[in-house]
Amino acid sequence: MLVQSTLPEPGAVKRCRRCGVTKPVGDFYPVSRLDPRPLGHCKPCNRVRAPKPPALPSGLKWCVRCGAAKSITDFYCKSSADPRPLGHCKACHIRTRSPRIDRGDERFWSKVDAVGDCWEWTGARNAGGYGRYWRGAGRGARFAHVVAYELVYGPVPTGLVLDHLCRNPRCVNPDHLEAVTTRVNIVVRGVGPIAANARKTHCKRGHAFDAVNTYVIRKKNGRVGRACRACQRVSSAQWKAGRSTA
Repeated sequence: MLVQSTLPEPGAVKRCRRCGVTKPVGDFYPVSRLDPRPLGHCKPCNRVRAPKPPALPSGLKWCVRCGAAKSITDFYCKSSADPRPLGHCKACHIRTRSPRIDRGDERFWSKVDAVGDCWEWTGARNAGGYGRYWRGAGRGARFAHVVAYELVYGPVPTGLVLDHLCRNPRCVNPDHLEAVTTRVNIVVRGVGPIAANARKTHCKRGHAFDAVNTYVIRKKNGRVGRACRACQRVSSAQWKAGRSTA
C-alpha cells in the first residue's frame, strides 16, 4: 500500500508564511523530490537568510526549530565523539522523530512484496529474520514491521510491543500485527524455550506444577524460574543418605 502525496491543482495559489503575500504555487519550491506539495515560504523568501538571533549568555543556546532560548543541557550532543550540541533541543528532536520516515513512504513500501496474505519484506533482515529499514544517515535502522504499523495505525502504545499473529518474522502486514505486553508476546504466544517451559504443567519426574508443589527460584544469571518441591525433597534425602554412608 503506497501513501500518495497530494498534487497541487493547476492555477492554485498559496500565501507565503514569511512575507505574507499570496502567490501562485509555482513560486514555491516542493517539499522534496518525492513530495510535490509546496513549502510554506516562497522562493524569494527561501533565498533570504533569517536574521541572526541576539547573543545569549554562556550556557544558553537558541533552538533552530522552536526558536526558544534553552540551556545547553536541553540539547543532545552531535555524537559520542563530538560533545557540541545539536541545533535543535531535545523536545523538538523527540517530537519530530517517529513516525516520520525519511525520503517518503514510497521508499519503504517499494521493499514490500504484498502478493500473498503475508506482506514479505524484501530488504535487509537480521539474524532472526525480522526486516530492518534504514531511515537515513544519523537516524539508524528500525524494525520494518514496526514502521509499517506506525504508517497505518500510528505509534505503538507505550509499554507494548508488536506481536506477529502469523508467526512470520518477515511479514510487515499491519493486519497481522497486534500491540501486546512483552509477557504475552514471549511467554503466552511465543514459540521459544521460555514459552515452552512456561507451558509445562509437570516437572521432569511427573510432579504437578501447582500452587502447593511449586516455588520460585532466582538463578545465577538473574533470571527467575520455578522448581518442584517434591523433587527438592527427593534430592535432599539422597544427599543426606550419601553423607551418612560416607
